[in-house]
Formats: sequence, C-alpha cells, structure tokens
Amino acid sequence: MPDWLLKLLCVAGAGSAGAVLRWGIHLGMQNWTGHLRFPWATLVINASGCLLFGLIVQILTNRAFPADHLWRLTLLTGFLGAYTTYSTFAFETVQLQTECGWFWALVNVGAQVLVGWLAVLVGLLAGRYVLP
Repeated sequence: MPDWLLKLLCVAGAGSAGAVLRWGIHLGMQNWTGHLRFPWATLVINASGCLLFGLIVQILTNRAFPADHLWRLTLLTGFLGAYTTYSTFAFETVQLQTECGWFWALVNVGAQVLVGWLAVLVGLLAGRYVLP
C-alpha cells in the first residue's frame, strides 16, 4: 500500500471516529442539560479535545516519535481534527506564547475569535442573498 494511501485511510478513519464521538457527546449533553442556551456541549468537547491534544503530544514527544509519525497524523489530525479544531488553535497559541511571547499569543486569540465571528456573520449575510 502506498504511504499516502495509508495516511489517507488513517486520517479518514480516525476523523470519522472523532466526528461520531463529537456528535454523541453533543446529544448526551443536550439530554443532560435540557437544551440550555449556553453551549455546554461545545465547551465540554473543546476542553476535552484540548486536554487530549496536550496529553497525546506529550506522550508522543516523550516516546521520541518524529513529527510526521503515523500516530501523530492519526490521533491529532484525524481524530482530534474532526472532534475539535479548537484543540489545534489552543495548542498553537501555547506554542506562540512560548516562542514569541504573550503579546503574539493574545493577538492570535483575539484575531482567531474576531475573524471567526466576522466570517460567520459574513457567511450568514451572504447565505441570505444566495438563497433568499
């Protein structure tokens, strides 16, 4: 099997599992909280995804896995990428803080939140004109 195909299958398979788990947690949290306005499921998913991201990075780093190792690709890109992309954002912000300081980490947080919020607003407005 070609290397690219193995990687594709690992990301796709793990991504499917991450997406299904996200959906399951979302349904479970809705049942538990009774459809409260605050997005508890998203908070739980993002927090647990960040915790898992940090744990997996540390375990793989301590075991001296190379950055392109199949486990990293499968677990971080595939599984957690589908489960929550917030974990990647949070990890990259920690890396930015470590390498460039607090200022750039905070700029990243502000930019990600503001740009994401504005992009959703623009997408909603554009969607109203595309499909009135």
